[in-house]
Amino acid sequence: MATISTFLELIFRLQTTLIGFNIDSGVLFSTNCNNTCSTVRVKENSLGNLSVYPNPTTGVTFIDLGKIKNTLTATLINSLGQVILTQKLESINYINIDVPKGIYFLKLGTDFGEFTIKKIIKK
Repeated sequence: MATISTFLELIFRLQTTLIGFNIDSGVLFSTNCNNTCSTVRVKENSLGNLSVYPNPTTGVTFIDLGKIKNTLTATLINSLGQVILTQKLESINYINIDVPKGIYFLKLGTDFGEFTIKKIIKK
């Protein structure tokens, strides 16, 4: 038998899905507030320590993955929001940015929904 909190969570997920609103998987909510309601927390994004160099770049950009063992997806986006390049980073840690001069955004994300965005300047 489902509890009230399970039912409320199901309703919340259904509502957020219907309106296209997606909750970050690293955020936890609880409706079980016995003494204190301190159960809301945010998991630290492990991608914050990624390093992208050289920046500005003239072509090849290296991504220092540090201790990250997950496969990452690199998505290069121009200043108009258009996706220019998407590449899986499994056994490599670089991408070749063969695009015109300008400012771009490199979105690096995992299959678990974690991501970080780095600004890249192409000379």
